[in-house]
Amino acid sequence: MHSLEPFQRPPWIVAHRGVSARFPENTLAAFDAAVDAGADALELDLQFSLDGEWLVCHDRTLTRYGYAGRTVPTMEADSLRALDMGRWFDPVFSGERMPKLDQVLERYGRVLPLCLEIKVRDDTEERKEAMLAALLEDVATQPASQGLYVLSFDVDWLERLHVAAPSLPLIWNLRVTDRISESDLATRQWLWGIDLPIAPLAPEQVQMGHDLGRVVWCYTCNDPADVRRAAACGVDAIVTDDPEATRAILLEGK
Repeated sequence: MHSLEPFQRPPWIVAHRGVSARFPENTLAAFDAAVDAGADALELDLQFSLDGEWLVCHDRTLTRYGYAGRTVPTMEADSLRALDMGRWFDPVFSGERMPKLDQVLERYGRVLPLCLEIKVRDDTEERKEAMLAALLEDVATQPASQGLYVLSFDVDWLERLHVAAPSLPLIWNLRVTDRISESDLATRQWLWGIDLPIAPLAPEQVQMGHDLGRVVWCYTCNDPADVRRAAACGVDAIVTDDPEATRAILLEGK
C-alpha cells in the first residue's frame, strides 16, 4: 500500500524542513533544494493559524525568525504570509514566505513523498477539531500522489486523526526522554511507524518496531557518526538537514 515498508534498504533520506542546513527551514527555497538534492521524501512542520489555516513553520513563537512577541496561533494566515522568513537565516534569502499547506501539496505532492509533522500543544478541544477538519480538507483538495505521511509527538491527536482518516499512514514522534515499549505499539495497532531520536537509538528499539510490523525512522542525523549509527541500527528512514551529504556518507559505507 505504501512505498516505504519495514526493513527498507537502503534507508530513505528525508529532508528535515527541506535542506535546512543551507537554506531557511520550511521555505520553498529549502524544499526546492531537497528536490534538487534527490531526497527520498520531504519533511515539514505545520502550525495552525488564528483563522484556521495550516502554515508551514516549526516554532509556535516567532522570535527565532526575528519577530519577538508574535506567535502563529494568535495571527491570521495573511499576516503570517506577509512575514519575511528568509532574512533571519541569511539576507540573500530575503523575501521567502511562510508557505501554506495547500501550496506545498500542490507544488511537491506529485514530485516526492511528503511527511507532515503536526504541531499540537495545549490547544482546546474545539481548536483540535478545527485542526483535524482543516487538515483533511487540504489533503482531500490537493492529494499527494507520491505518498503522504503524518507525524506528531501527540499520539492522542494521531489516534483522533486515524479515526477520521484510517488510510493515512501515521508516525509517532518520540522525544529523547520518551521510552517506548512493545505494549505501547501493541495497544496502538493503527500506528504505521515510529520516529526515534538519534541520541538514545539502539538496535533493539529498531528490531522491536520491525518485529511488530512498524516502520522505524530516526531524527535528526547530521553528524557522519550519527548517520552511520542510524544505518547500522537498521532504521528505514534517516531524517537529516543535508540529504546530499547524508547520501554521500551512506555510499561511503558500501
